[in-house]
Amino acid sequence: MNEMRELKVAIIGFGNRGKLFNEIVKGTPTLLAKVVAVVEPRQVRRDLAKELTGLPDNMIFDNLDDFLKLGKIADAAFVMTMDKDHIHQAVPLMKAGYNILLEKPMSVSLDECREIAKVRRETGVLASVCHSLRHNNFYSYVKRVIDSGRIGRVMNIDQIEGIGDIHFSSSYIRGNWAVESKSSFILMTKCCHDVDLIGYLLGKKCVKASSFGNLSYFKPEFAPKDAPMRCMDGCPHINECQYNCLKVYLRDGWSIVLPKSDEASILEELRTGPYGRCIWHCDNDVCDHQVVAMEFEGGETATLTLTAFHYGNRIMRVNGTKGCLECNLATNTVVINEFDHRTAETAVIPPAGAIGHGGGDFLVIQNFFEAIRKNDPSIILTDIDESLASHKVVFAAEKARRESRVVNVSELD
Repeated sequence: MNEMRELKVAIIGFGNRGKLFNEIVKGTPTLLAKVVAVVEPRQVRRDLAKELTGLPDNMIFDNLDDFLKLGKIADAAFVMTMDKDHIHQAVPLMKAGYNILLEKPMSVSLDECREIAKVRRETGVLASVCHSLRHNNFYSYVKRVIDSGRIGRVMNIDQIEGIGDIHFSSSYIRGNWAVESKSSFILMTKCCHDVDLIGYLLGKKCVKASSFGNLSYFKPEFAPKDAPMRCMDGCPHINECQYNCLKVYLRDGWSIVLPKSDEASILEELRTGPYGRCIWHCDNDVCDHQVVAMEFEGGETATLTLTAFHYGNRIMRVNGTKGCLECNLATNTVVINEFDHRTAETAVIPPAGAIGHGGGDFLVIQNFFEAIRKNDPSIILTDIDESLASHKVVFAAEKARRESRVVNVSELD
């Protein structure tokens, strides 16, 4: 009966991710859970949380300290705040006895990641990191094929994270992850779960990393002639520019970090806010392309390419001794090539849902809730220690990029 009880959840941070996770919990009765509290510093987001959760005013807080004064009122807390704030919420929540579901990345420094892992061990709570790609039906299938031995020993994996031109411009030029000092470097904020996925599929420990990349294109010197600071300030190129804010956020309806999505709110944002800026005249400083090369403990290798210059898709090649896989997330297809039979089989892997990384976010929550109900940390697919290990590879790769050398991951120990 305990395994069927309704779980209570607090959401810490009601931005787009907090809003999405509330939607998943509220819209999925089979999860047997309800949101009982929200912590959110911005008034406009607290108003939205009240509207979407139906919670009373006294269960919506503007700071974590006031929430924690209630004692432990929920089974779990979803930490959905900005990356640099994770350490300030995850640690006190665990010390208060909360099981936590922590948005990736864990934190923006290796020392803070280690501190989160240390407190998790000391408190004994359950903690899962939202590496949604591990849970995604598509990559779960790839993992099963690899583990079956059908393509032999995997020697090499190539992963392309084609962020996409509009996604990149919205999040990494105009948006919250554009300036490293306000968030973190892009390999961490965007691709820590690609690095995690590669290690998970190989089932091996990464021992060395090198990396190259920079901000090459989205800079003032490449702006079209006479382009003003904002799209709506009479830009002569507005009709043909693919990054025209009116086209992107109104006509095409691309996601924008606003509490309300009505036309009047969006227009006001585009007139005065960061999303209306010319993408060549912003304060962004993160790489717009980067490559990472990794060597694993058995001699296996992997590459990861992240790039803004793409239509937006993840593409993976898995090269084994008996065959290879060609994986395209946009089409949900995995082509299995077997060398001895000279045959190619195509599998179509439907997503688990329409929202949240192709249903991966739902599966993260489902996995976390199962671990809580059974009080079994082994059920968690990506726990804090697993995530810490893959984050360490990300930090090593970025160190390699900055120092123009190969970095042994053990150096970070």
